[in-house]
Amino acid sequence: MHIEIVRMSYKSIIFLKFNANVFGRVKKMNREKLKTYNKNRSIVQICYITNDYEETIKFFTEKLLIGPWTIMKHQSGTTKVKELFGKRLEEEFSFFCASAWVGEMEFEIIQPEKGPNPFSLFLEEKGPGIHHIKEKIADSDLLERCREYRRLGNSVSFHGEFQEDIFIYLDTMEQLGAMYELGNCPLIENNPVIIGYYPEH
Repeated sequence: MHIEIVRMSYKSIIFLKFNANVFGRVKKMNREKLKTYNKNRSIVQICYITNDYEETIKFFTEKLLIGPWTIMKHQSGTTKVKELFGKRLEEEFSFFCASAWVGEMEFEIIQPEKGPNPFSLFLEEKGPGIHHIKEKIADSDLLERCREYRRLGNSVSFHGEFQEDIFIYLDTMEQLGAMYELGNCPLIENNPVIIGYYPEH
């Protein structure tokens, strides 16, 4: 039942992407309203793009004591990127993703391998660096929050899903130098894309 609700919300989010003009504008908030609005929001991830994930996580581990890392390989078929900058993504793609936690903040390291994807574009244009931060939003709130961000004039650069995990990237690259990701961040047990760990012991 839970997954079905997520799927329905995801279809609605796609509708929003192409029909954002039907929604009204959001009024600016004052200091007190902003304070209240942000009280319970949750930023849970910082993502760094690299051309060598093994060397990058080694540096984070040995020089900054961040780890341990879970290493995954996402590719078309298991991870479904629906669109990239408004175009349907039909070609095969793959990228490595390493994840470690510091308190309640996830550090994500991504190395693109092949095919069209926003991470390769980032490397080509800017080189290694911080690609996005991620806001965790409950399934029950995700649809309305996407509506809200669209009312504020944000465009979607790409979106997709991995099992019950939904991800939507807002294209804030020009304004912020990085993207802003929205997602429901579910706990995925028996993750099929894990390929290793660092350190191993």
